[in-house]
Amino acid sequence: MTASASPAATGPVTRYRWVICALLFIAIGINYIDRQMIGILKPTLQGELQWTEIDYAHIVFWFQCFYAVGFLTFGRVIDAVGVRIGYAVAFTIWTIASIGHGLIHTVTQFAIARSVLGFGEAGAFPASLKAVSEWFPQKERAQAVGIFNAGTAMGPIITPSWFKLLTFRQTWAYALGKFLTDPIWWLYLFWLPDFLHKRHGLDLKTFGPPLIAIYLLADFGSIFGGWASSKQLKAGRTPNAARKSTMLVCALLVTPIFAAQFVDNLWAAVAIIGLAAASHQAWSANLMTLPSDLFPKQAVASVIGIGGMAGAIGGMLMTTFNGYILEFFKSYQPIFIVAGCAYLVAILVIHTLTPKLEKVPEEKILKAKTDA
Repeated sequence: MTASASPAATGPVTRYRWVICALLFIAIGINYIDRQMIGILKPTLQGELQWTEIDYAHIVFWFQCFYAVGFLTFGRVIDAVGVRIGYAVAFTIWTIASIGHGLIHTVTQFAIARSVLGFGEAGAFPASLKAVSEWFPQKERAQAVGIFNAGTAMGPIITPSWFKLLTFRQTWAYALGKFLTDPIWWLYLFWLPDFLHKRHGLDLKTFGPPLIAIYLLADFGSIFGGWASSKQLKAGRTPNAARKSTMLVCALLVTPIFAAQFVDNLWAAVAIIGLAAASHQAWSANLMTLPSDLFPKQAVASVIGIGGMAGAIGGMLMTTFNGYILEFFKSYQPIFIVAGCAYLVAILVIHTLTPKLEKVPEEKILKAKTDA
Protein backbone atom coordinates (compact mmCIF):
# COMPACT_ATOMS: atom_id res chain seq x y z
CA MET A 1 0.00 0.00 0.00
CA THR A 2 2.55 2.55 -1.15
CA ALA A 3 1.89 5.95 -2.65
CA SER A 4 2.52 4.64 -6.15
CA ALA A 5 -0.19 2.01 -5.74
CA SER A 6 -2.76 4.24 -4.10
CA PRO A 7 -6.09 4.57 -5.96
CA ALA A 8 -6.48 8.02 -4.42
CA ALA A 9 -3.23 9.08 -6.07
CA THR A 10 -3.54 7.36 -9.46
CA GLY A 11 -7.19 6.82 -10.22
CA PRO A 12 -10.78 7.22 -9.05
CA VAL A 13 -11.31 7.03 -5.32
CA THR A 14 -13.27 3.85 -4.61
CA ARG A 15 -15.20 2.58 -1.64
CA TYR A 16 -12.30 0.28 -0.85
CA ARG A 17 -10.79 3.20 1.05
CA TRP A 18 -13.31 2.57 3.85
CA VAL A 19 -12.10 -1.03 4.14
CA ILE A 20 -8.62 0.41 4.69
CA CYS A 21 -10.09 2.74 7.31
CA ALA A 22 -11.76 -0.19 9.09
CA LEU A 23 -8.48 -2.12 9.20
CA LEU A 24 -6.72 0.93 10.63
CA PHE A 25 -9.45 1.19 13.27
CA ILE A 26 -8.91 -2.43 14.32
CA ALA A 27 -5.13 -2.03 14.51
CA ILE A 28 -5.35 1.16 16.57
CA GLY A 29 -7.82 -0.58 18.88
CA ILE A 30 -5.35 -3.40 19.52
CA ASN A 31 -2.60 -0.82 20.01
CA TYR A 32 -4.54 0.99 22.72
CA ILE A 33 -5.65 -2.17 24.51
CA ASP A 34 -2.00 -3.15 24.86
CA ARG A 35 -0.86 0.23 26.14
CA GLN A 36 -3.78 0.92 28.48
CA MET A 37 -3.69 -2.28 30.50
CA ILE A 38 -1.03 -0.97 32.87
CA GLY A 39 -3.24 1.98 33.79
CA ILE A 40 -6.17 -0.28 34.63
CA LEU A 41 -3.93 -2.61 36.63
CA LYS A 42 -2.06 0.20 38.42
CA PRO A 43 -3.85 -0.12 41.81
CA THR A 44 -3.46 -3.91 41.76
CA LEU A 45 0.19 -3.86 40.70
CA GLN A 46 1.03 -1.14 43.23
CA GLY A 47 -0.46 -3.26 45.98
CA GLU A 48 1.20 -6.52 44.94
CA LEU A 49 4.60 -5.16 43.85
CA GLN A 50 4.82 -2.23 46.28
CA TRP A 51 5.35 0.43 43.63
CA THR A 52 5.37 4.08 44.72
CA GLU A 53 3.71 6.77 42.62
CA ILE A 54 7.19 7.72 41.41
CA ASP A 55 7.98 4.10 40.43
CA TYR A 56 4.84 4.03 38.31
CA ALA A 57 5.70 7.40 36.82
CA HIS A 58 9.14 6.07 35.85
CA ILE A 59 7.62 3.05 34.08
CA VAL A 60 5.28 5.29 32.09
CA PHE A 61 8.12 7.76 31.47
CA TRP A 62 10.27 5.14 29.73
CA PHE A 63 7.32 3.95 27.66
CA GLN A 64 6.85 7.51 26.45
CA CYS A 65 10.58 8.04 25.92
CA PHE A 66 10.84 5.11 23.51
CA TYR A 67 7.47 6.02 22.03
CA ALA A 68 9.06 9.35 21.08
CA VAL A 69 12.08 7.62 19.57
CA GLY A 70 9.82 5.19 17.73
CA PHE A 71 7.63 7.96 16.30
CA LEU A 72 10.61 9.69 14.79
CA THR A 73 12.11 6.43 13.56
CA PHE A 74 8.95 5.07 11.97
CA GLY A 75 8.13 8.42 10.39
CA ARG A 76 11.31 8.17 8.31
CA VAL A 77 11.02 4.43 7.74
CA ILE A 78 7.43 4.61 6.50
CA ASP A 79 8.20 7.46 4.11
CA ALA A 80 11.06 5.30 2.75
CA VAL A 81 9.50 1.80 2.56
CA GLY A 82 5.78 2.50 2.52
CA VAL A 83 2.83 1.88 4.81
CA ARG A 84 2.49 -1.88 4.34
CA ILE A 85 6.01 -2.88 5.35
CA GLY A 86 6.40 -0.17 7.99
CA TYR A 87 3.15 -1.04 9.74
CA ALA A 88 3.91 -4.76 9.69
CA VAL A 89 7.25 -4.19 11.40
CA ALA A 90 5.72 -1.94 14.05
CA PHE A 91 2.86 -4.35 14.75
CA THR A 92 5.28 -7.26 15.17
CA ILE A 93 7.47 -5.37 17.64
CA TRP A 94 4.64 -4.21 19.87
CA THR A 95 2.94 -7.63 19.85
CA ILE A 96 6.13 -9.39 21.01
CA ALA A 97 6.63 -6.77 23.73
CA SER A 98 3.04 -7.15 24.89
CA ILE A 99 3.45 -10.92 25.24
CA GLY A 100 6.68 -10.36 27.16
CA HIS A 101 4.85 -8.55 29.98
CA GLY A 102 3.69 -11.92 31.29
CA LEU A 103 7.26 -12.93 32.10
CA ILE A 104 8.34 -9.99 34.27
CA HIS A 105 8.01 -8.83 37.88
CA THR A 106 10.30 -5.92 38.84
CA VAL A 107 10.02 -2.19 38.14
CA THR A 108 13.11 -2.33 35.91
CA GLN A 109 11.74 -5.27 33.94
CA PHE A 110 8.41 -3.51 33.48
CA ALA A 111 10.22 -0.37 32.31
CA ILE A 112 12.16 -2.38 29.71
CA ALA A 113 9.06 -4.16 28.44
CA ARG A 114 7.11 -0.91 28.25
CA SER A 115 10.00 0.72 26.39
CA VAL A 116 9.92 -1.93 23.65
CA LEU A 117 6.12 -1.72 23.54
CA GLY A 118 6.27 2.05 23.17
CA PHE A 119 8.82 1.87 20.38
CA GLY A 120 6.71 -0.57 18.38
CA GLU A 121 3.38 1.14 19.02
CA ALA A 122 4.78 4.44 17.78
CA GLY A 123 4.62 3.14 14.21
CA ALA A 124 0.83 2.94 14.23
CA PHE A 125 -0.01 6.59 13.77
CA PRO A 126 2.58 7.57 11.11
CA ALA A 127 1.49 4.52 9.10
CA SER A 128 -2.23 5.13 9.61
CA LEU A 129 -2.09 8.83 8.83
CA LYS A 130 0.05 8.31 5.74
CA ALA A 131 -2.43 5.66 4.57
CA VAL A 132 -5.26 8.16 4.99
CA SER A 133 -3.33 10.81 3.03
CA GLU A 134 -2.88 8.30 0.19
CA TRP A 135 -6.36 6.78 0.10
CA PHE A 136 -8.65 9.71 0.94
CA PRO A 137 -9.32 13.10 -0.67
CA GLN A 138 -8.71 16.12 1.56
CA LYS A 139 -12.38 16.69 2.35
CA GLU A 140 -12.69 13.18 3.85
CA ARG A 141 -9.37 12.87 5.68
CA ALA A 142 -10.44 14.23 9.05
CA GLN A 143 -13.48 11.97 9.02
CA ALA A 144 -11.31 8.94 8.21
CA VAL A 145 -8.79 9.88 10.89
CA GLY A 146 -11.61 10.32 13.37
CA ILE A 147 -12.88 6.81 12.65
CA PHE A 148 -9.57 4.96 13.00
CA ASN A 149 -8.52 7.19 15.90
CA ALA A 150 -11.56 5.93 17.78
CA GLY A 151 -9.94 2.51 18.02
CA THR A 152 -7.56 6.18 20.10
CA ALA A 153 19.28 4.77 17.47
CA MET A 154 18.54 8.47 16.94
CA GLY A 155 21.73 8.87 14.87
CA PRO A 156 20.68 7.19 11.61
CA ILE A 157 17.48 9.24 11.39
CA ILE A 158 18.84 12.68 12.22
CA THR A 159 19.85 13.74 8.71
CA PRO A 160 19.98 17.19 7.00
CA SER A 161 16.85 16.18 5.12
CA TRP A 162 15.15 15.72 8.34
CA PHE A 163 16.46 18.96 9.86
CA LYS A 164 15.06 20.95 6.92
CA LEU A 165 11.55 20.09 8.03
CA LEU A 166 12.21 21.99 11.25
CA THR A 167 12.71 25.19 9.26
CA PHE A 168 9.02 25.26 8.31
CA ARG A 169 6.66 26.94 10.75
CA GLN A 170 4.00 24.41 9.70
CA THR A 171 6.11 21.64 11.26
CA TRP A 172 6.29 23.56 14.53
CA ALA A 173 2.55 24.25 14.52
CA TYR A 174 1.80 20.53 14.37
CA ALA A 175 4.62 19.52 16.73
CA LEU A 176 3.72 22.07 19.42
CA GLY A 177 0.04 21.17 19.13
CA LYS A 178 0.98 17.56 19.84
CA PHE A 179 3.42 18.56 22.61
CA LEU A 180 0.72 20.50 24.45
CA THR A 181 -2.25 18.16 24.09
CA ASP A 182 -1.01 14.57 23.68
CA PRO A 183 -0.02 14.48 27.39
CA ILE A 184 -3.66 14.96 28.33
CA TRP A 185 -4.64 11.76 26.55
CA TRP A 186 -1.78 9.97 28.32
CA LEU A 187 -3.30 11.31 31.54
CA TYR A 188 -6.59 9.55 30.79
CA LEU A 189 -4.91 6.32 29.70
CA PHE A 190 -2.44 5.91 32.55
CA TRP A 191 -3.90 7.83 35.50
CA LEU A 192 -7.70 7.82 35.14
CA PRO A 193 -8.22 4.43 36.84
CA ASP A 194 -6.05 5.66 39.72
CA PHE A 195 -8.15 8.84 40.02
CA LEU A 196 -11.36 6.80 40.12
CA HIS A 197 -9.79 4.52 42.72
CA LYS A 198 -8.58 7.33 44.99
CA ARG A 199 -11.52 9.73 44.62
CA HIS A 200 -14.45 7.33 44.23
CA GLY A 201 -13.21 4.06 45.72
CA LEU A 202 -13.38 1.98 42.54
CA ASP A 203 -11.26 -1.14 42.09
CA LEU A 204 -10.52 -3.75 39.44
CA LYS A 205 -14.04 -5.17 39.81
CA THR A 206 -15.85 -1.82 39.51
CA PHE A 207 -13.73 0.16 37.02
CA GLY A 208 -15.59 -1.34 34.07
CA PRO A 209 -18.81 0.68 33.60
CA PRO A 210 -17.27 4.14 34.24
CA LEU A 211 -14.29 3.50 31.97
CA ILE A 212 -16.51 2.02 29.26
CA ALA A 213 -18.73 5.11 29.42
CA ILE A 214 -15.77 7.49 29.21
CA TYR A 215 -14.17 5.71 26.27
CA LEU A 216 -17.45 5.33 24.40
CA LEU A 217 -17.82 9.08 24.68
CA ALA A 218 -14.24 9.43 23.47
CA ASP A 219 -15.03 7.23 20.45
CA PHE A 220 -18.06 9.35 19.65
CA GLY A 221 -15.96 12.50 19.96
CA SER A 222 -13.33 11.16 17.59
CA ILE A 223 -15.86 10.32 14.89
CA PHE A 224 -17.88 13.50 15.44
CA GLY A 225 -14.78 15.73 15.35
CA GLY A 226 -13.69 14.32 12.02
CA TRP A 227 -17.22 14.51 10.63
CA ALA A 228 -17.70 18.11 11.80
CA SER A 229 -14.75 19.55 9.91
CA SER A 230 -15.32 17.31 6.88
CA LYS A 231 -18.91 18.50 6.66
CA GLN A 232 -17.75 22.10 6.72
CA LEU A 233 -15.28 21.39 3.91
CA LYS A 234 -18.01 19.80 1.81
CA ALA A 235 -20.14 22.89 2.44
CA GLY A 236 -17.42 25.07 0.93
CA ARG A 237 -15.49 26.34 3.95
CA THR A 238 -11.72 26.45 3.75
CA PRO A 239 -9.61 23.85 5.57
CA ASN A 240 -8.33 26.69 7.75
CA ALA A 241 -11.81 27.66 8.91
CA ALA A 242 -13.13 24.10 9.19
CA ARG A 243 -10.23 22.66 11.17
CA LYS A 244 -9.68 25.59 13.51
CA SER A 245 -13.33 26.27 14.33
CA THR A 246 -13.80 22.62 15.25
CA MET A 247 -10.62 22.61 17.34
CA LEU A 248 -11.62 25.80 19.17
CA VAL A 249 -14.97 24.29 20.17
CA CYS A 250 -13.14 21.19 21.42
CA ALA A 251 -10.73 23.32 23.45
CA LEU A 252 -13.62 25.07 25.17
CA LEU A 253 -15.45 21.82 25.90
CA VAL A 254 -12.45 20.43 27.79
CA THR A 255 -12.45 23.20 30.41
CA PRO A 256 -15.11 21.72 32.76
CA ILE A 257 -12.48 19.17 33.81
CA PHE A 258 -11.28 21.87 36.23
CA ALA A 259 -14.14 20.75 38.49
CA ALA A 260 -13.66 16.96 38.29
CA GLN A 261 -11.70 16.74 41.56
CA PHE A 262 -14.51 18.40 43.52
CA VAL A 263 -17.46 16.38 42.22
CA ASP A 264 -18.67 13.81 44.76
CA ASN A 265 -21.08 11.93 42.48
CA LEU A 266 -19.27 9.27 40.47
CA TRP A 267 -21.39 9.56 37.34
CA ALA A 268 -21.24 13.35 37.33
CA ALA A 269 -17.44 13.02 37.40
CA VAL A 270 -17.62 10.44 34.62
CA ALA A 271 -19.70 12.85 32.52
CA ILE A 272 -17.16 15.66 32.97
CA ILE A 273 -14.18 13.44 32.19
CA GLY A 274 -16.04 11.77 29.32
CA LEU A 275 -16.76 15.17 27.78
CA ALA A 276 -13.10 16.10 28.09
CA ALA A 277 -11.99 12.77 26.56
CA ALA A 278 -14.49 13.14 23.70
CA SER A 279 -13.29 16.68 23.07
CA HIS A 280 -9.68 15.52 23.04
CA GLN A 281 -10.40 12.88 20.44
CA ALA A 282 -12.38 15.32 18.30
CA TRP A 283 -9.46 17.74 18.61
CA SER A 284 -6.96 15.01 17.68
CA ALA A 285 -8.94 13.93 14.62
CA ASN A 286 -8.39 17.43 13.25
CA LEU A 287 -4.88 18.02 14.59
CA MET A 288 -3.63 14.76 13.06
CA THR A 289 -5.04 15.79 9.70
CA LEU A 290 -2.90 18.94 9.60
CA PRO A 291 0.29 17.29 8.20
CA SER A 292 -1.59 16.17 5.08
CA ASP A 293 -3.14 19.65 4.83
CA LEU A 294 0.20 21.41 5.29
CA PHE A 295 2.74 19.19 3.49
CA PRO A 296 3.06 17.24 0.22
CA LYS A 297 2.69 13.49 0.55
CA GLN A 298 6.41 12.66 0.51
CA ALA A 299 6.92 14.54 3.80
CA VAL A 300 3.70 13.64 5.64
CA ALA A 301 4.92 10.64 7.66
CA SER A 302 8.16 12.39 8.64
CA VAL A 303 6.26 15.41 9.95
CA ILE A 304 3.89 13.09 11.78
CA GLY A 305 6.94 11.41 13.30
CA ILE A 306 8.30 14.73 14.51
CA GLY A 307 4.92 15.64 15.99
CA GLY A 308 4.57 12.24 17.61
CA MET A 309 7.98 12.63 19.20
CA ALA A 310 7.00 16.07 20.49
CA GLY A 311 3.77 14.66 21.92
CA ALA A 312 5.60 11.83 23.63
CA ILE A 313 8.14 14.23 25.14
CA GLY A 314 5.27 16.32 26.45
CA GLY A 315 3.78 13.14 27.88
CA MET A 316 7.08 12.26 29.58
CA LEU A 317 7.21 15.68 31.23
CA MET A 318 3.60 15.51 32.38
CA THR A 319 4.03 11.97 33.64
CA THR A 320 6.88 13.12 35.85
CA PHE A 321 4.79 16.08 36.98
CA ASN A 322 1.86 13.78 37.79
CA GLY A 323 3.99 11.41 39.84
CA TYR A 324 5.46 14.13 42.04
CA ILE A 325 2.16 16.01 42.43
CA LEU A 326 0.38 12.87 43.61
CA GLU A 327 3.25 11.68 45.80
CA PHE A 328 3.55 14.96 47.69
CA PHE A 329 0.17 16.75 47.35
CA LYS A 330 -2.21 13.76 47.05
CA SER A 331 -4.52 15.67 44.71
CA TYR A 332 -5.36 15.62 41.01
CA GLN A 333 -6.48 19.25 40.98
CA PRO A 334 -3.20 20.79 39.70
CA ILE A 335 -3.14 18.09 37.02
CA PHE A 336 -6.69 18.87 35.89
CA ILE A 337 -5.88 22.60 35.74
CA VAL A 338 -3.10 21.85 33.27
CA ALA A 339 -5.42 19.55 31.31
CA GLY A 340 -8.11 22.22 31.05
CA CYS A 341 -5.76 24.94 29.77
CA ALA A 342 -3.64 22.95 27.32
CA TYR A 343 -5.97 23.03 24.31
CA LEU A 344 -6.64 26.76 24.43
CA VAL A 345 -2.90 27.41 24.50
CA ALA A 346 -2.40 24.94 21.65
CA ILE A 347 -4.99 26.46 19.31
CA LEU A 348 -3.46 29.88 19.92
CA VAL A 349 0.00 28.54 19.04
CA ILE A 350 -1.25 26.76 15.91
CA HIS A 351 -3.11 29.83 14.66
CA THR A 352 -0.13 32.09 15.34
CA LEU A 353 2.23 29.86 13.38
CA THR A 354 -0.17 29.02 10.52
CA PRO A 355 -2.84 31.74 10.36
CA LYS A 356 -4.09 30.47 7.00
CA LEU A 357 -2.88 26.83 7.08
CA GLU A 358 -0.66 27.56 4.09
CA LYS A 359 0.62 24.37 2.47
CA VAL A 360 4.38 24.00 2.01
CA PRO A 361 5.02 23.86 -1.77
CA GLU A 362 6.27 20.53 -3.04
CA GLU A 363 9.28 22.17 -4.67
CA LYS A 364 10.52 23.36 -1.27
CA ILE A 365 10.47 19.81 0.06
CA LEU A 366 12.26 18.54 -3.04
CA LYS A 367 14.84 21.33 -2.76
CA ALA A 368 15.42 20.43 0.91
CA LYS A 369 16.10 16.82 -0.07
CA THR A 370 18.38 17.92 -2.90
CA ASP A 371 20.33 20.29 -0.65
CA ALA A 372 20.73 17.50 1.93
